[in-house]
Amino acid sequence: MDAALIGYQTIAFGPTLSDLPGVLDALAALGYRGIEFAQAPQALPPIEALLKLMEERGLHLLGLAGGSIFDRAAYCRDVRLPYLYVEAWNAAHAEDALAAGHRLALHPITFRPLHRMAAAQALLEEHPELLIIPDCAHLHIVGDDPAPALRQCVGRLASVHLKDWTPEYGRSAYRYSRGFTELGEGVVPLEAFIAEWRKSAPGVWGVVEQDRSRTDPLTSAYRSACWLADRKLLPRPAPPGGPAYRVRPAMVAPEACPPEMVSHFARSLAVASSEDLEQSYTNITEALREVSRADLASLWSFSPSRDLGTLVAVSPPCSAVEHRTLRCGPALSGIAVERQAATFFDLAGPQPGLPYGRPDALLCAPEVVNALGMRSLISVPIADPSNADHVRLIANLFYRHADPGVSALDLGALGGLVGRAADAAMDQVCAYAAAAVNVAAGRSKDAGPFLDRVRDLVARLLVCDGVTIFVVDSVGDRLEAASTTGLQWRVDEGERHYAKGEGITGGVWANEEPVVGADAHEAPGRVAKSVETVGRQLGSFLVAPLLDSGGEVVGVVRCQNKRSADGRWAMYSDDDLAILDAIGQAVVPHLVTRLADERRIAALGRLTHELKVPLGSIRGAVDLIQHTKGVREMLPYDYLGDILSWCDIMRRLVGNADVLRSARASLPLDCRPTFLKSEVIAAAVRQAGLLLRGKRFSENRIQYDDFETVPRLWIDRSQFQQVMFNLLSNSIKYAFSDPDAFYVEIAGDRRGGDYVITFRDRGTGIPSGADERLFQEGARGRNALERNVAGQGLGLFVVRQIVEAHGGSVRVTHTAQPTEITITLPGELAHRSPRQKG
Repeated sequence: MDAALIGYQTIAFGPTLSDLPGVLDALAALGYRGIEFAQAPQALPPIEALLKLMEERGLHLLGLAGGSIFDRAAYCRDVRLPYLYVEAWNAAHAEDALAAGHRLALHPITFRPLHRMAAAQALLEEHPELLIIPDCAHLHIVGDDPAPALRQCVGRLASVHLKDWTPEYGRSAYRYSRGFTELGEGVVPLEAFIAEWRKSAPGVWGVVEQDRSRTDPLTSAYRSACWLADRKLLPRPAPPGGPAYRVRPAMVAPEACPPEMVSHFARSLAVASSEDLEQSYTNITEALREVSRADLASLWSFSPSRDLGTLVAVSPPCSAVEHRTLRCGPALSGIAVERQAATFFDLAGPQPGLPYGRPDALLCAPEVVNALGMRSLISVPIADPSNADHVRLIANLFYRHADPGVSALDLGALGGLVGRAADAAMDQVCAYAAAAVNVAAGRSKDAGPFLDRVRDLVARLLVCDGVTIFVVDSVGDRLEAASTTGLQWRVDEGERHYAKGEGITGGVWANEEPVVGADAHEAPGRVAKSVETVGRQLGSFLVAPLLDSGGEVVGVVRCQNKRSADGRWAMYSDDDLAILDAIGQAVVPHLVTRLADERRIAALGRLTHELKVPLGSIRGAVDLIQHTKGVREMLPYDYLGDILSWCDIMRRLVGNADVLRSARASLPLDCRPTFLKSEVIAAAVRQAGLLLRGKRFSENRIQYDDFETVPRLWIDRSQFQQVMFNLLSNSIKYAFSDPDAFYVEIAGDRRGGDYVITFRDRGTGIPSGADERLFQEGARGRNALERNVAGQGLGLFVVRQIVEAHGGSVRVTHTAQPTEITITLPGELAHRSPRQKG
């Protein structure tokens, strides 16, 4: 097989390459043979100088990925590179570039309109001259299997991107990119993808792309080179010599920005810091307006997938700014987003976008600009600090003068600090959201109350009127409403669920990605089976999946009526999705555990119900045989008595399961006046007879005489027989096979106003520190494990459930020689049932 063609993309080195020759030298020394530049053209030397630098090092210039297609085509002039990278499809610019002879390569990327292979395939069919760059990490994130996706594109490949990712940071637009990691350290099926690439297209370049370096860019490139060398795709690289080439991206520490501007912004922001996201945005906008000397500043949360900006702050407050959303594609701000650079616009001219190839670009809210007399605008795209490719915010700075007195370059560099401040504010909110979920989980034993608390948390943090949480049922074929602020179904009871792919809700389940819109009633694919009950339908909606760590949907959250701080209608933004994703990450492990537990309990209930029927039939048949004349005389031993004893033991085991099943609700009790000694303990000792005989223990070694001070108590006789039977069963088991070690004393007494039952035995005892743990479900002693004692660790758990249902308590009062368990029952049981309080 031919040697692999391996290149490297430069995104990890930041938006500016302060030492381009040094970067190229380092990458060439590591064995990379081609370079794909992620920086915008304005950050690169002229094309001829760049090609000369590459040629001197024996490197191939593969393509350009940064900036708008218009800027890159202008930068290349007469040079035709292997490809220009296309993430956001702009038909007009793309067609101009194609007409000029440039080769364009689609790059499906998460949280962009072009993110799935199906959309890319449609464009490939429409434009036969287009190429494609499948990225194994992005394909995996959106749910497309990377290897088969690559196979679909053979013959149209510009290159393939080798990249790894872990879901540890979630899947929201603002946080997912933190999961990008060195090759081999994530969950992407790289081996299968590389095998398919080498088999189907060995002559196509493989480009290592490391969006976010966990160390420094050169060390990251070295680690990936080593991983590839282990697979014979690169020669073994020598460790980087001399001091590692370290670069801090300009968005983190903007060296290009004047120091006094940086310090002024930092001071302004520090004075007005806040843990509230909306207030933080206001503080950031005010600080940015002050340091940029703008007459009006607006800050927009930007969603690349919807090409939509949502207004989050204006400084100074301006009643004329009524619009809350901005379609960026046709707007001037969209030019800045495409260019990945702060961009100056002369608003006095008729076509402010003309210098950037967009004469038709529109000014957002021209009536506001005209009313306030604004003459210039600097639009600053603010990238996610973990992902230079992903614009998170847009700052629009308006001036009443044609010359703002501050450069777009300086403000672009300052945007890095804005992004860092916004990221810190978002992290604070997400951390609080996750912590609140964990508190809710600690306060909720069952899934229902837990989800109710989560629902209220979502409504509060997202500021919305209606929230419903749907959960995938145990069969896995429908979504059922598990918690809601109010839900109105418009179908019959048997249809009150969503199938996979049904409507918007089922579509989110099927596609595993959120949907946001301005009006649910006009949304494509809507199926009007249900609607959140809210006072006034404002229209805005958000529907998002709850995903487990493997990307499987376990539920769907649906939100209705987003409101702004002043109570007006607002649009859901990627901020809301980030908060909801943080909540979902914390919710899912708790939810999955609780649902599995509840479904197990329900299944156990069905099983115990079915077991009671044959047990009753067996007991009835034995009773009939016992009363048949002459049968007893025919048998040399009381086999029928043994069968009845085993039936009693089986009934007790089924009773254990019943208590386990009922532990999450209130245990049903049938209380009546009962003598503990004769009606409970004596009966339990008789039922334990078969266990005693099996061990050759004597029933005489069970003493229970002292109950003179205990009157008849209002208790559930059958349940308390189970308590005594479970305690006796434990004593028999833990005496092992030594008849001399088996001895039980059961005593009753009155202490103060309560009644006390003490149960003592001479078994192996209870290890220090385990006295409380033994009452937990499934807990078993170390001796049981080492000596293979039968049981499921439910006996003492059931004892506690029954005693506490009667208003009492049970605890270990002595751990060994004797082991002593004390049951305390309230004195009121001498007069009334525990269910008759009041």
